[in-house]
Formats: sequence, structure tokens, C-alpha cells
Amino acid sequence: MLWKRARRVAVIRSSCFSRRHFFMGAGALLMLPSRSAFAGLQCSDFPGYRTCTSGVSIGGITAQQECSEWCWAACVEAIFAFHGRQVSQERIVEKVFGGAVCSPAAGPQIATAIDGEWTTDEDDEVFDAQADVLWDTQYGFGSQDAIAQAAQALAAGNPLILGAMGHATMMTAITYSMNAYGVQINQVLVRDPWPGNPNLRALTPQEAMSTQFLAKVEVR
Repeated sequence: MLWKRARRVAVIRSSCFSRRHFFMGAGALLMLPSRSAFAGLQCSDFPGYRTCTSGVSIGGITAQQECSEWCWAACVEAIFAFHGRQVSQERIVEKVFGGAVCSPAAGPQIATAIDGEWTTDEDDEVFDAQADVLWDTQYGFGSQDAIAQAAQALAAGNPLILGAMGHATMMTAITYSMNAYGVQINQVLVRDPWPGNPNLRALTPQEAMSTQFLAKVEVR
């Protein structure tokens, strides 16, 4: 297992998420102060540009993977739990691989794991979930307004799954700036499922520039 430390955070470079190419190339990531609570999408206008922050407060929900390759499954489990639906990582993995094998997943497999009808572990409550992939560079797909869509999803109370440098995290907040020339990411806050990493942290600049997967998740 290889790792690289940045800002005292161990950025795990395991293969729990399939890696390829880059995502957020719209400027450097500027580290801004973290916010403990969010109220939808908030924007401020300045001469020549606008800065917006969007996020969702997830309370005591945590994401911690149960094997070295299940960062993606831990994120799905945490998002389901945020919406009040308890589903184990084992069941999420079994849906894709037919068994609880310790295996990484590519973007389409993560979407397959999420999509469809589910029942909760404890009381067999039925619910539906759907993944909407905004960006997947491994398969050459990306929405031009992915950042705006991500901000709107967070404002609506829906955390996202973000994959960068071979590791998936649950995205809970974003701050970005816009002007006539494009969009710059200022900060992305995530819940990190890797044991030993801070549960709540900001993406490092290297991670933000290397993000290759982003998906909205709706639970109904």
C-alpha cells in the first residue's frame, strides 16, 4: 500500500476506486476556513466574480470502510444512513460482485450498487435509490455544469460520492468562485472512510486536481 501525506492527512492511494486522469482543472484549490453548518446554497457577489458555498450537515453519520477496497461501499452505506436507511457494506458489495469480496469498483459498478429497490437491514423497509453520474473520466463522460449540479444537490440535502487518486469519499460541502472565464474550486469538504484519516476533512489540492468521479445520490 502506498500513501502520500499532505497537510498531515494520509491520502490513501489504494485501488478501492479505479483511477484515471483528472477532473477539477479549473484552477488551484484555495484552502478556506471550514464551516460547521450549512443552509442551502449561499452566494456572494464581488466585482467581476461570484463565490458560492453549498453543503449539508450530516450530524453524527460517519463513513468507515470495513476492508481496504471498500471505500466506495462505505460511502454508499453512509449516504443511505444519512437518509435514515441502514444497509450494510456487505450487502452493497454483494449486489455488484455476488459476494462480500474485498474488491475495488469503477464508476459504473458504483452506480449499479446504488440504483434500484432496497430493503433496510433491520426492519425490511423498502426504499429506492438512484445514482446520477456527473463526471467519470475513466469512461470519457463529464457534465459541463457538474460543479453547479453538485452544489444544487448538496443544497437539496444530498451528499455525493467523489473519487480521487484511487479513493472514494463522501462529499458534503463545496465552495467555488465564478467569473467570465470559468469556475474555480476553492474548497471541497468530504467524509473520508479510510481508518486513521480524519473523518471530516478538506480535499488536498492534489486530490481536487485528480478527481475523476463524481455522482449524485437520491434516496426516496
